[in-house]
Amino acid sequence: MAGRKTSQRTSLNFEISDSDDEKEEISKVIRNLGAKLQEKEELQHMLDAVGEDVAGGSTEASSSSSQTWTVRQALSGERWRNARPQLLEAMLEAGRVPKGFCQLCHVKEAVISCTDCLPKHMLYSQCDITVHRQYSLHNRSSVVGSSHRALPPTVIFVNDASGEPTLGEEVRLLPFALPKSICSCKAENVSVSGGQKIIFVNMNGRYDLSVPLLTCESCKCKWTPQIKDLIVNGYWPGTIDFQTVFAIEVFSSFEDLKICAPGLSRHAFVRLLESRSVRAGRSRLKISRRVFFWTYCRHEIELLLGDDHFSCPACGDDMVAVSLDGNRKMYRFNRKGADESPYFEGTFVSKDTEVEAFVARIRHQVKTAPGRFRIIGLNMFRGEIFAYPLYLQQDLGKQRKIEFAQT
Repeated sequence: MAGRKTSQRTSLNFEISDSDDEKEEISKVIRNLGAKLQEKEELQHMLDAVGEDVAGGSTEASSSSSQTWTVRQALSGERWRNARPQLLEAMLEAGRVPKGFCQLCHVKEAVISCTDCLPKHMLYSQCDITVHRQYSLHNRSSVVGSSHRALPPTVIFVNDASGEPTLGEEVRLLPFALPKSICSCKAENVSVSGGQKIIFVNMNGRYDLSVPLLTCESCKCKWTPQIKDLIVNGYWPGTIDFQTVFAIEVFSSFEDLKICAPGLSRHAFVRLLESRSVRAGRSRLKISRRVFFWTYCRHEIELLLGDDHFSCPACGDDMVAVSLDGNRKMYRFNRKGADESPYFEGTFVSKDTEVEAFVARIRHQVKTAPGRFRIIGLNMFRGEIFAYPLYLQQDLGKQRKIEFAQT
């Protein structure tokens, strides 16, 4: 029996035989297709604009690119605004005191949290002592009780008679590369203990530590670091007997900050280190300006190596112009009773004796010159520009017929 041949639709246009339900279905399909096509066109447009921004590198910014950048910034700002509750909740969760077993022994309950020891940062008292005898510069905090408490490196937990953790103290050593031998005896006869107590300062602030003291149990020979050993290990003595020791990174970081922010003072930098120290449960600190003798020593080494940080690519042998007002934040320490020669005399700042002799010679010539030619000044309304001294030289040249002037 021949079946009835079903007709196939070749378009989405309405036909006479279509019912109302079919027409409604066709209209819905058309609307969905139109919306998807529009979304695809908009997405492709944004992808093309982003691709031009990333790979184009053109100096001409089209309006579409700027609009796309604006859209991206708006979307980024909206995502950050939507993430505010999540960020606040995460910060509150981070302030919660963690509880759990030690992540080293997995037996005892942790009493110390040390984020510098991540991923195994929860430690039992004895495990904490074992780890931080070697890593004395870690920032630790107590997780006993209901709040965090920052602990200095010398404070530890010990168990009392009832087994409860109580605070105690133990010597912590300055990280140091120790010599292989200090005498002719066997190495196993040498013990390491805490020697002279020092104040150690790095970019995290102050630490109360001790320098290592090596003692041979056989011959009683002893070894403790000297200034040379400190410098070789990346430290700098704050005093000659190094009761205070600095990490050299403190000075190099201060120089980097001075280049980025010339107005930063030494006292402000010290307050930065002090705040980081106090936040970690350690003591306050003070830094004498004498510790910057490191800068002088490094300068002398650079002279031997031929390095010159003050050379200017624009100031070669055929110099066109020069500014006499270069400012490298040179401090003046004018204190009553202080008699100290500068470290960089004649290098950055001219010698006082030479300047005084020149001033005296000029004053003598002015007083003894025939007719005592007129000295004049002017108001610098526009700051220190080259035109002002040139005007004065011109005025002086008219009086004395000067054809060449050296400033």
